[in-house]
Amino acid sequence: MSMREMQTASTNDNNEKSRSCLAKAGPPIEVKIHRNFSEVEGIRDEWNKLWEASPRRDFFDHYDWVRSIATTTGFSSTRQLCICVGIYNGEVVAILPLALDSKTLRFIGAPRSDYNDLLCRNGFEESSLKAFLAFLLRVEPSWTQCVFGNVPEDSTLLSALSNNELEKEVNIVRERASTCLTLNLACMSQPDIERLLRKRTFRYYENRLLRRGNLTFRHLDSKNAAMDHFERF
Repeated sequence: MSMREMQTASTNDNNEKSRSCLAKAGPPIEVKIHRNFSEVEGIRDEWNKLWEASPRRDFFDHYDWVRSIATTTGFSSTRQLCICVGIYNGEVVAILPLALDSKTLRFIGAPRSDYNDLLCRNGFEESSLKAFLAFLLRVEPSWTQCVFGNVPEDSTLLSALSNNELEKEVNIVRERASTCLTLNLACMSQPDIERLLRKRTFRYYENRLLRRGNLTFRHLDSKNAAMDHFERF
């Protein structure tokens, strides 16, 4: 079972102090803000390399999902792309896929993505997040709060937010969100699995599925295999 954390970073007060403190720490990260996906397309490979190297590799952080959800939800005068890209020595080391929704910064996938996270090269977590927040405070003065929703407990972002120095510089309010239940059958013993299968609720949902017709499972272990079934999905 994994828990999802709702993280809210509010900067309604003392912005000038936050800007100066945040800008000091860590290696010098150059920050760029991308407002449309025509700009982001140029770093698609770097985005997916960061995703491949991330500890969790959640599907909802992959470039294709983020672009798809952004296209589906659409944008307007009150909702705009605000994708933060961190660059160090000419290389992309961090990406924070946000959107400015009225006066609130949120993940692009919110609220549809089950999980959200900061994509970051190892060792640049805290410095990148501080650089992003300092830059956003400077170039996006209209936002009043940043809501990081559906952030897993073991996420890169939560680890960076947990830094004591960062918590002194930005007003961070933590709220525990909904529980996301996951069963890892590989970690369960055979008696536990059999006991689970005997549960009344399990049999109820199994019968509902059986009434819909034959149910088959297919293991898709490559992008091409998934694309073959994309239209059916």
